[in-house]
Amino acid sequence: KKVNESDGYCAALPYFLYNNSEADLKKVIKSVGNSKINETYALAKLKIIDLAMKGDKSPVNTFAKKYEKKRYFKEVVANIKKVLRLKKHNHTKVVKQLGKACSYPGTFMGSIHAMITSNNYKSAIIALDNVLIDFPSFNNREEVHFLIVKSTYLLAVNSISIKVKERLEATIEAYAHFKDNYPQSNYLKELENTYDKTKLILSELKQKSDEI
Repeated sequence: KKVNESDGYCAALPYFLYNNSEADLKKVIKSVGNSKINETYALAKLKIIDLAMKGDKSPVNTFAKKYEKKRYFKEVVANIKKVLRLKKHNHTKVVKQLGKACSYPGTFMGSIHAMITSNNYKSAIIALDNVLIDFPSFNNREEVHFLIVKSTYLLAVNSISIKVKERLEATIEAYAHFKDNYPQSNYLKELENTYDKTKLILSELKQKSDEI
């Protein structure tokens, strides 16, 4: 059966969300599309997602700087730099220019352009909420709730000043909901870190407000 070059990434994504051991991810990717290009581009995208989930405000740039001297990601970083130069260009036209979907490096570069031209975390939250509503028997509800907490936090810290407090409070509520429903979750440790950062920012905002 013919597989698309990006199928390795798609197969590895659920494993990444539960266990992002690089060795295990490589095995999953190779089991679907065993080629160097599949492996390097899939791993690069997963590492960028990991940076974003940890709160990095510019995960694409961070990845490029971190790995620009690594031979393994040499081609990937070179293509990221090409995309960064196209940041102000229309996304649809850029995707057509870069290459067809599901084939590397075109599909990777198209997704990178989408990341650097959009911070629409609000749409992500709505989409995740809709998954829970439309598919009540969905097996990975815990994972979706985890992503909701992370997206809510990212929306808050990337908001205009008058919206930050309200959205940080929404992050606290989303975290409390997750903790109540999944007290033994493997995601809790990471979300506790998000919770602590949220509380710290709220505390700093209150301090500034009291000083005025």
